[in-house]
Amino acid sequence: MNCTNTEKECRGIWKDFAKGIPPRGFKYGAVPVKILVVSKNPGHPLKGEPEKYIGKAGLSLYQTFRQHQHDTYYHLEKTKDKSLVFHKNLFRYISFFLNIPNNVDSIYQHAARTNLVKCSTIGERDRLDKTTMKVCSEKYLLDEIRLLQPKVLLALGGEVATYLGPADYVRRISVQNLAAGLVDP
Repeated sequence: MNCTNTEKECRGIWKDFAKGIPPRGFKYGAVPVKILVVSKNPGHPLKGEPEKYIGKAGLSLYQTFRQHQHDTYYHLEKTKDKSLVFHKNLFRYISFFLNIPNNVDSIYQHAARTNLVKCSTIGERDRLDKTTMKVCSEKYLLDEIRLLQPKVLLALGGEVATYLGPADYVRRISVQNLAAGLVDP
């Protein structure tokens, strides 16, 4: 939430604390997890979301974000907001694959979610800059993998799959090697 990277380090990102657009997008409930779902980025904020973050920093910003996640995820089935269809489907798929109840508490006891890049892109469907992916993943994703010790990384979308794919990146961050402390980022 308090990422200090600038537009110079992470080209193409949209981060504006003054307007309520902080980096965001990491959620887990237990360690270790069976699946770590890795999305591209958090997308653009939901309607009314930025106003919650304006004027907040540090712990206050973090707590407000966590409350927003709670309010959003615990009421997914009741919402008619089309921008949350992705989350509804993702939770349904995870519960099916893990053979667990489709509720937030069960899902986050077995799975976690993060983003390859913690900031939104300027255009909602813009492609991520390769340097931005590298900077952000080395600063955050590797530590998240070490912390959560997932058995499986589930890449959502072509950009994430390509970045985490069978190229040298996956060999470098092999979950088993990370957990064993055999690999440095």
